[in-house]
Amino acid sequence: MTAVAFETSGAMVSVAVADASGAVRERAYRGLRQVGSTLMPTLLGLCSEANVALAECGLVAVSLGPGSFTGLRVGVATANALALALECKVVGVPSLEVLVHSARPVAQVALCLSPHRRGSFYGQLFRRVGGEWKGASVVQVGGVSEILAALGERPEVVCGPEEAEEQCLTWEHQVCHAKTSFQCAYPSAAALLHLALQRPTEAQSRFAVPLYVRASQPEEKERAAHAAE
Repeated sequence: MTAVAFETSGAMVSVAVADASGAVRERAYRGLRQVGSTLMPTLLGLCSEANVALAECGLVAVSLGPGSFTGLRVGVATANALALALECKVVGVPSLEVLVHSARPVAQVALCLSPHRRGSFYGQLFRRVGGEWKGASVVQVGGVSEILAALGERPEVVCGPEEAEEQCLTWEHQVCHAKTSFQCAYPSAAALLHLALQRPTEAQSRFAVPLYVRASQPEEKERAAHAAE
């Protein structure tokens, strides 16, 4: 089945196309601020390279977050509009689940991080169960040390964007235990597409909804203004 995927939750934008044979083409680039104007041209370029007609698409996959508010809204809105136009289904997958399957860390327990705001991240613990990665905690928000303290468990590896590495090294220096390694990794649209195609038919829907753990800065300011009245 021809399928497409959009990963727009973090610092890297990633788009993937699978043709009828299952072959996947992917393109990733830094450009979250321009994601609204680059997403569809990137998809159309990949379709052309793969000799795939977008009208033949039978499934649209999209990363649901948590992650960049702007990126998620653009990605989900594009996926929903495309599915509506093509009369096909949408499969949404949480971005931290996409990340752990993109990174494929050599470990049994991994902490995956996605950017929140400058200096803070969304974090979730994953555990390998029977060869598959399963979520082992709720999503936490904060600096790396705050997330690890809230989780109460030391992962073997931390996977996330490059800006998280310094915090991981600082945290590692402050504790005297076995080393936790850092793996720079970003969610991949190819991994997203693989996960979406494995989802049962009942997991497919007409529309996707972003997964927000916290309100955006404008929303928080608006709430604070109303509370002060």
